[in-house]
Amino acid sequence: MEQLARLSTAIAEAYLRHLKYETGGNQFEHDGISGDIILENLSDGLLTNAYAAAKNKGKSNVEALAYQYLLPLINLQGRNYQITPEGLALIEFMTVKELSKFKAKHQLKIH
Repeated sequence: MEQLARLSTAIAEAYLRHLKYETGGNQFEHDGISGDIILENLSDGLLTNAYAAAKNKGKSNVEALAYQYLLPLINLQGRNYQITPEGLALIEFMTVKELSKFKAKHQLKIH
């Protein structure tokens, strides 16, 4: 499980480097709502989702399958690992989904 945690952390770090390069910070905005991307939360979310997806497959080696799910999200070549286009798309999809939930929840409270 430690290897899986290290990979998810490396993916989260690569994404945050990319986000900082693109936007100057760790904030993500969608549809008028913004939020800070926190390394630990992103890493935990990647690990939890990959592990749950692998567990649902019913395979005997859940950790190895979860690792295989995460591996395409990062390019491990070079000193600074880079987020892949697949990784970027997945993380942005997950983030938009969470921000949309947040927006819907808070709109309900206002009305």
